[in-house]
Amino acid sequence: MRLDRKAEFERLRGYIIQLQDLAKKDSAPVFWRDDSNAVRNGTMTFVSTGKEILGITAGHVADECLEAYRSNPDRSCQVGGAAFDADARLIARHNSLDLATFRLSEPFVAAALGNCASMPSWPPRELSVGEIVLFGGWPASHRVEEEQSFDFYFVSFIGKLGGASSRQSGLQLRIRDSMLTGPTGLPEHADLGG
Repeated sequence: MRLDRKAEFERLRGYIIQLQDLAKKDSAPVFWRDDSNAVRNGTMTFVSTGKEILGITAGHVADECLEAYRSNPDRSCQVGGAAFDADARLIARHNSLDLATFRLSEPFVAAALGNCASMPSWPPRELSVGEIVLFGGWPASHRVEEEQSFDFYFVSFIGKLGGASSRQSGLQLRIRDSMLTGPTGLPEHADLGG
């Protein structure tokens, strides 16, 4: 790691931590049990468009949650601290973008223990290569299960966007070269699913 990069990181550490905290508050883990009774989870981000409050997650996360509920209606899904009826709240599922949107409300987001990110325009503008972005979520590798409870830990990465188009964006994760803002790091080949 170059010394000038480390010095710049240390200079910006407080700002980076504040950005991570905002991202963490604007999202929550979404979780349910599958047919084998194993806990599955993903991440839902809360967005206010000015007209609606949306919950946005990966399409495959929505598919698994909906399938678990549909195969056993006694099974429930949860977002943060709130019970979640994914079937009733689903707005749309986009197959090629692997995204799903859900209709939420301010009381729901509060019960989920989250806040809404406010978007100045909707849909948001396209990102460009080189812009600084933050990607974060609640990966399964940082889920702690106890007998009757779960604890989730938020993980995020900040860096310059390496690829961008109208359909996707990408940040190359170099975990080995990353700098920590928290007490623990990730193993180099950590499962970031969720």
